Amino acid sequence: MLTYDDEYLLPVNAINNSTATNKTLTTESFYPLSQVWWWQSTGTASAGAKIPDWNQVAAHFNSALADLRYAFNTGTTLTANKSIYLVCVPQPDGKAKLHTTPIVQSLPTTEDGLIYKYLGRAYDTYRVTFDAHKPCYYYHDGAIRE
Repeated sequence: MLTYDDEYLLPVNAINNSTATNKTLTTESFYPLSQVWWWQSTGTASAGAKIPDWNQVAAHFNSALADLRYAFNTGTTLTANKSIYLVCVPQPDGKAKLHTTPIVQSLPTTEDGLIYKYLGRAYDTYRVTFDAHKPCYYYHDGAIRE
């Protein structure tokens, strides 16, 4: 989940207990520099639904393992011990939207106009250990920049 505004959190996908890889990703804009949150619930939420219950969320910090099969349609395709980035498309209002391929494990080598929010490292082929510091990167003028 990402911060939507001062009152709500935004699920990045349709949240449910299935590990299927056909989740519906949100088309809502969000703040790319916002914290990534974990919704500690077994309930179901629609993509783009705004979750007001802050009692069931926690910030992801080091050693928090999250199963990306539940959140980003990754299946079991991650490479262990490699960085994981959330790919975002900048919007004119300063917010961002998820890219159609929201999870990658490498930064671009050419300018593509996208933002890459560092999440952490792959623990194995489907789980991530989130890092407390989540900078954003982009490629510009021949180099990766924060």
